[in-house]
This record gives sequence, C-alpha cells and structure tokens, in this order.
Amino acid sequence: MKLDLQKVCNARDLGGIRCKSGRIKEKVLLRSGHLHSATAQDVQLLKQLGLQRVIDLRNDAETLRNPDVEIEGVTTERISVLKPTFGISFETLNGQQVAQQMRDGADKLASEGTSPEQYMQLLYKKFATEEFCAERFGKFLCALADRPVSGATLWHCTAGKDRCGVATALLLHCLGADRDEIMQDYLLSNTHLYDRTESILNKIAPYLSDKQLQIAERMITVDESYLQTFWKTAEERFGNADNFVSRCGVTEERKERLRALYLC
Repeated sequence: MKLDLQKVCNARDLGGIRCKSGRIKEKVLLRSGHLHSATAQDVQLLKQLGLQRVIDLRNDAETLRNPDVEIEGVTTERISVLKPTFGISFETLNGQQVAQQMRDGADKLASEGTSPEQYMQLLYKKFATEEFCAERFGKFLCALADRPVSGATLWHCTAGKDRCGVATALLLHCLGADRDEIMQDYLLSNTHLYDRTESILNKIAPYLSDKQLQIAERMITVDESYLQTFWKTAEERFGNADNFVSRCGVTEERKERLRALYLC
C-alpha cells in the first residue's frame, strides 16, 4: 500500500502481501526512499503509523549529504549495504551538474563496452557475491527477527529501489512470499518513483543527447532483469536462495520468528 507522504519518495506499507502461511500485518513493515526532505506532515503521518525504528541502508557519504530528519521517539540504525561508491545527489545539484555526472558515467560505460542494463546487473551480482553485502543484509534481517519493536520499522536507501529493493526481496523470501509477489513489490518502485524520474529527466534533458538520456533513465529505474540477476547469482553461488539467506546469518529459527512476528 502506497504511503501518502509529500516529500519521501517510494514509500509503502508491505501490509497485505500474501505469503505461504498468511499475509503481512499492516503498519509494521515499511519501505521508502530517504527521509531527508520529510515534511512536518510526513513526520506526523509516520508517527500515526506507529513508526518506532528506521534502518538506513546508505553509506556514510550519503547520510552526511542528506541526513534523515529526526523524529521524536524513533530510533535509527545504520546498516550500510555497500561500501562508499559513486553516487549522484539529485536533490542538491542543478540539472547541468547532474547531467555532467550522468554523461561521465555513460562515457565510462561506453569505453568499457558495458550497457546500462549490464552495469545494473553487475551491481545486483555484487549484492549476491560480496561478503560485505551479505553480512549487511543479514544484519538487517536479524534486526527484524531478534530485536522487534512494538510499532513499525521503516528501512530505506536513497530512492528505495536497489539496496532497499534487495533487502525487501530477501525479507519477503524469509516470510514465505513467492517470486511473483516479490517481483511485483520490487517493480512498484517504477510506479511510485514515476514523478521523481520524470523530474530528473526533465532537469537533465537540455544537456544530454537522446541516447545519453535513455541511459540515464535505465540507471534511475528498476528492471525485472536486475532482481532476476540477483536471484540467479545467489543460486549459482550457494545452491538456492535459502542457502544464501543462511550465509547471511538467518537461521531457520530466525525465519520462523520473522513469520510469527510479521504475519497474520
């Protein structure tokens, strides 16, 4: 269910998603983009939803550049899924500056013979193969299993689509959702980020060629192939998704606890 927040993108409640042994409870598991621009009205709505914990999946540079607003009574945990990497601050740079960074990225991909889809697929392969990523996804899942709060937990990265998307996919897997349900939730990012995506593209369009603009669009949206790449890589490396989750530190007991806590 989409959350009607003014300045927090890609915000939704996972409540109602079907799993093998029930549906996810409402107002307990929330996902979104960062909370840096949250308005007073947004904060009030999050309080009404019973928000008690925020899990920030961004790295240090991102949180310093765009810190989340502080919400009274809400604790924040930082679990950076990726080590510091190249990133663009769409909120603080003007169109020409964003376009230049996009152009530099596109030129680098072209020099390496890599398409934007391949670049994003490589990122999702990293999610499945790097020890650092697995350990951080495990910390996220274990926080939900071992340290539940009486209200809602919200987790986010920057736009809430890639790191947040994979973390959510793993959580839904642990809760017993099938791949179709997981993919449906993952692809909702394109719907919920539509206005943001159009705003960014309009901002940079005067400074890029049509081809460069197409590359930019592929980088700021999600695609079914990205998440499929994650699952395929995890399964090739570990045998199946359950083995990958186990490698992250999530035992069968923890999965049972997650289902007991968050399903009805």
